[in-house]
Amino acid sequence: ATVKDVYGGKSENNGNSTGNKVFVEGGGKQDIFGGYSQSGNATGNTVTITGGSVRNVDGGRSLNGHATNNIVNIGSADAGFSGSITGKINGGSGTGFGKDYVTGNKLNLYGNVSATNINHFAEINFHFNSHVNQSASFLTLSDVGGTTINSLSDLKINGEHGRKGTLLKNTGGMITISEGGDRLVKTNENKELVLAKSSDNKRIDYEGYQFKGATTPTTDDGGSYKDIFGGRSILGNTTTQNEITVSDAVTYRNAYGGWTSGTGSDAPADKQKNSTLNKIKVSGAANVTGKVYGGYTNVAGGNATGNEVTVGKTITGDVVGGKAHATGEASDNTVTVGNATVKSITGGDGATTKGNTVNINNTTVTNKIVGGTAANNDADKANTLNVKGQNSAQSVEGFQKMNFNTNGVAAGGTMLNVTGAGKTKVNWNTLTVDGNGRNISLLKNNNGIDFGGTYTDGAVKSGLSADKKSETNVSVTEDKKEIKYSGYQFTGVTTASVDGTKAYGGVSKAGNATHHNAITVNGNYDEVYGGHTSGTSNMGVEQKNSHD
Repeated sequence: ATVKDVYGGKSENNGNSTGNKVFVEGGGKQDIFGGYSQSGNATGNTVTITGGSVRNVDGGRSLNGHATNNIVNIGSADAGFSGSITGKINGGSGTGFGKDYVTGNKLNLYGNVSATNINHFAEINFHFNSHVNQSASFLTLSDVGGTTINSLSDLKINGEHGRKGTLLKNTGGMITISEGGDRLVKTNENKELVLAKSSDNKRIDYEGYQFKGATTPTTDDGGSYKDIFGGRSILGNTTTQNEITVSDAVTYRNAYGGWTSGTGSDAPADKQKNSTLNKIKVSGAANVTGKVYGGYTNVAGGNATGNEVTVGKTITGDVVGGKAHATGEASDNTVTVGNATVKSITGGDGATTKGNTVNINNTTVTNKIVGGTAANNDADKANTLNVKGQNSAQSVEGFQKMNFNTNGVAAGGTMLNVTGAGKTKVNWNTLTVDGNGRNISLLKNNNGIDFGGTYTDGAVKSGLSADKKSETNVSVTEDKKEIKYSGYQFTGVTTASVDGTKAYGGVSKAGNATHHNAITVNGNYDEVYGGHTSGTSNMGVEQKNSHD
């Protein structure tokens, strides 16, 4: 139906117009009033418009009284807004000097809305839902005289929304913010929001991020690049406890479990600056050409600690457990790379780097593997390299402890082949080996191994089998270019082992007594030993001798 004006309630004398409701679902109307009073107050009225064509909308209008605590709803959560408004939307209005037309008036928007202008609202609520086109401005105005918003704190965002967008724009005039400045920051337990007026004074934009507890990755498409992240803060909030998997067939520049930058957060100081306890996994068809970070912060003094990165496929980029600010700490991060080729691996990058762990398994690293970028003398928090399978790298540095698990490595294999220039630093005292592999190379560097005074020539690390008949030995070649892992039986041998032109029965490289071995040798050999004892150790069995 086409009508001129619609009143929820109207008083043409000194009476008030209160508690009235108007619903508009279609048709054509001129002006809509929730409540109208000649001389009294127009308070507590509600107008709801989901469709139709209207001109002006007033929650309450009083010519000589107050118009407060009125509500205007444009659209609904169920239907959005399918109508049109050609005039102004007012919370309260009137002609009386010194009257209150603002207090308690609310505008609720449930869909994209266009109007000439809005006036006299204490609160403007933007309700994001499936009906809102987030690539367009939520509210579009056109008054050449401009739009005045009392404060950005009057703008409220409800529902799930995109990372960036425009709440309000005026295509005809300027937007003025009366109080509180042109930028507002809001931080809650796990999310942040920035409202800001654009530099041309035509828009109020929003930018929001989740910095804690994110499990779904977000893509930042920069046109010439794509970044992907779990938790993100542009206000310096600590990104923490985010966990994502990146597996889609997309090439990304950088990938972050947690990514902290910027300043301006209103959160407590102890919840700012850092990137901690984040996890990121790269698998499937994804590729990262820049860097994969477990946690990253470039905020002054920010730490990146306790983050985890897992890469289970080949990528062309670098892998970093935690990247702190230049003065911050990057400790207790873990990087695991298996069955893959990557450019480089770094456990922790910061001014302090302790307790980082790098795990490699059948991995090719085309550049370097670094435990921590800073010197570390804390014996209780060593940067540790755990090695499985057969691996290679240009260099290995920044580790105070190395562990080799030999399971599945065939005899003659090399577990870590260092191929670049320079020696590899190894602490002999903290080197450990386990597993069932035998007669393999643990670490090889043709440029040499630097033990830093922890190794004595001829020293052997030895272990004893459960039946106390065999030993496993970790030894260093005379030229100090290779750490080897071998196994020998020193008692009860009945079949000879051959090494070049020499044949052996029982053998010990750890000073264990060789005894009660009985072998038969056929052929020509330069030397034949029923038992051969060398080296030193203390395994709790007979030492030094060779007998019976």
